[in-house]
Amino acid sequence: MNSAMKMKSLGLMMLLAAFVAGGAMGEQLSLDDVYGCYWNADGLVPLNIGRLANYTICIRFRAQHTGTFTEARFYFIFRKLGYYRGDGGEVLIQVQPDDGSELHGPSGEVLASVHVTDPMAGKPLRKVTFDRPVTTEAGKLYHFVFTNPAPDPLNNWVSLDQLYQKKNTPDMQPAVSDLDLAIVLKWNDPPWSVRHAHTPIYWIYYDDGTVFGQGYYDARSQSGVRPLSGENKVREIFTVSGGDRIAKSVRVRVRKLDDSGPLKISLLRQDGSCIEQGDIAPEAFETGKMVWVEHVFAEPVTLAEGATYSLVLSSPTGSYNTFGVVQSTGAEYITPTIFTDGVMEYTENGEWTSDRPGNMDLQGYFVVR
Repeated sequence: MNSAMKMKSLGLMMLLAAFVAGGAMGEQLSLDDVYGCYWNADGLVPLNIGRLANYTICIRFRAQHTGTFTEARFYFIFRKLGYYRGDGGEVLIQVQPDDGSELHGPSGEVLASVHVTDPMAGKPLRKVTFDRPVTTEAGKLYHFVFTNPAPDPLNNWVSLDQLYQKKNTPDMQPAVSDLDLAIVLKWNDPPWSVRHAHTPIYWIYYDDGTVFGQGYYDARSQSGVRPLSGENKVREIFTVSGGDRIAKSVRVRVRKLDDSGPLKISLLRQDGSCIEQGDIAPEAFETGKMVWVEHVFAEPVTLAEGATYSLVLSSPTGSYNTFGVVQSTGAEYITPTIFTDGVMEYTENGEWTSDRPGNMDLQGYFVVR
C-alpha cells in the first residue's frame, strides 16, 4: 500500500472512531450495564425553597431497595447571598408516592414528613428524620416534595443544591433516566415539569443498614480542570470488587481545545502493561464543550475481581482537558451508585497525584452488558 492509500485508510479509521464515539451514546443504559463513575456534571446549581410564590421542588426517584426508612440527607446550600435570604425560612419535606400519570408527579398522599425549622443550622449536607417510617418497594417511583411554610417565604429561604449540566436535554445521565431520577418543579399550579439539566443529590438511610441515593455532590469544573496535552495525563486507578466485569467499551467525558491531535485512551494493568489502547479523533468532539466519547474494544475485556487497573487519558499531540466529580468521605455517604473501587489522579511534574485522595472520580465508565 502506498503512502497516499495509507493516509486515506488512516483517515477512514479515524472518522469511524469519531462516529463510534459521537454516535453510540444515544441509548439509555441501566445500572446493570455500567461499571465506573457514570455520573456527569458541569457544576452545582441551587433551587430556592421559597422566594417565589406557589413554587414547589420535588426529587423524583425510583426505589432500588425494598425496605423501611425514617432518615434521609439533602444538600441545603446557604454559603452566600443568592443561596439564601433572611433567616432561611423553614423547609417542609414530604414523602409521596407517584401519581401514576403520564407526567409522574407526586400524588399528594403524604407517607411521612419532616418540618425543618432551622435549615441553616449545622452543615449543608443535612440529615433529617421523618415523623414516621416510610416503606419503599424496589422498582416503584417516589417523591421528596420541598416547600417553605414560613410566614414570609419570599424573604426567608434557603436553597436545595444539585448537580448541574450546561446542556438542558433529556436523560443527561448515561445510566439513569429522567423518569427514574429527576428534579421536577411546579409553579402556580401548572403541570409538573422536569429540569433535565439538574441531577438530585440525596441519601436514604434504610433501617436494615442499606444506604441509597446519588452521592456525588460536586464537580471540579473550575478549580480542578486537568490538562491532557504533551506529558500531561489523567487516569482513574481502580481495583475491581464485586466479581469480574466483562467490558465491551469504555466511555469518558472530555473537552477538546483544538484540532491538533487525537485523544488517547489506554487501559493498563497494575504493572503498566497495556491491555487496550485507542485514539479518538478530534472530529468526535465539539471544540470547547465537555462531551462523552467511546472506545470500543476489539474483543471484550475481562476486568478481574481483585486486580488493579488504570484507565489513562492523554494526548501527546493534541490539547484536551477534563475534571472530576466529588463524593463525600465517610461510610454514611457511600451508596451503590458511587464508584468506590477507584480514584482520579493526574500528573504533576511527572508524578501521579490527586488533590482529593480517595473521593474524586474521573467522569468515565465501562459498558459491561
